[in-house]
Amino acid sequence: MRKTGKNSVQKRFTQPQDWHWGMITNADQIDLRYGVLARHKNPVANIVIAPGLSEFGEKYFELARFLSRLNCNVHVLHWRGQGGSPSYLSDPFRRHSLGFDRDARDLLQFTHEKVSGPAPKILLGHSMGGMISLLTLRHAPGVFKGAVLSAPLLGFQQKLGRGLESILATFPLPKSWLERYIPGGGPWMKRSDPTSPAKPNAFTSDPVRMHLHDYWMENKPSLRVGNPTLGFVQEASKSILQLRSPGALESITAPTLFFSGGDDRMVSSQQIFNHVARLPNARHIHIPAAKHEILMEEDSIRRPVFKAIHNFIMANCP
Repeated sequence: MRKTGKNSVQKRFTQPQDWHWGMITNADQIDLRYGVLARHKNPVANIVIAPGLSEFGEKYFELARFLSRLNCNVHVLHWRGQGGSPSYLSDPFRRHSLGFDRDARDLLQFTHEKVSGPAPKILLGHSMGGMISLLTLRHAPGVFKGAVLSAPLLGFQQKLGRGLESILATFPLPKSWLERYIPGGGPWMKRSDPTSPAKPNAFTSDPVRMHLHDYWMENKPSLRVGNPTLGFVQEASKSILQLRSPGALESITAPTLFFSGGDDRMVSSQQIFNHVARLPNARHIHIPAAKHEILMEEDSIRRPVFKAIHNFIMANCP
């Protein structure tokens, strides 16, 4: 098996035939990038992917191939501030936020305008995208037939924010501080860089997939983004508290399938355990050996995960 390098990548990770890119103008008059793989005239389902922090459609080509083989069409939206969509700040490397309800609004607009046809719509959200998916399901019941959530952000695992969401959400900071990188953060660098605080093997144990994030950012500079700002962390904390508030998750009646990893160093799996039972129609699969990027894990971990996703789609999209 050939590993990914700066100028090489295995075919399964390349852009599928029939994939196309587009732009959608959101309510703030910002053009957001998106990708679509729509091979089926009468799909079983339309899958809408909500990526995690700093992610992009290129990283999901392999997953899109799998979903297409299930007779599903695949759509992925790039949030403002990453994946080739414009930044909030003049420094494009600073991953900022002015509130994740904006992203939920963008996701709904994208779904209404670009995901066409009568087939049921299924959300597939990872990490930050899982949090945005839950906000979307809460604010717009009935749009999605169900959701698959990989390591959704319901609490931080990293030392900066672990157990401090309530403080981070309300701590008063001037705008100039909110736009600063988190402590120890900075502009884009490869995960494999010896000085990078984020190492490839912290995200997945697969020896090939762990390098895909670096591969695409090296070869496509428009995808590069640095660490989050303090404002990003504060807004994420506000959304986490919103979802933890009484009645929030209880109002989400759509079927949901949660995955968490026992070796997740980014998102708190314990918080997923704490809150998943509040959803009236949820199933939670905990994978002790999995790291944060469960959908990018090695095949021995991915096989039961993908089987569960397949079964979920077939059960909810007859």
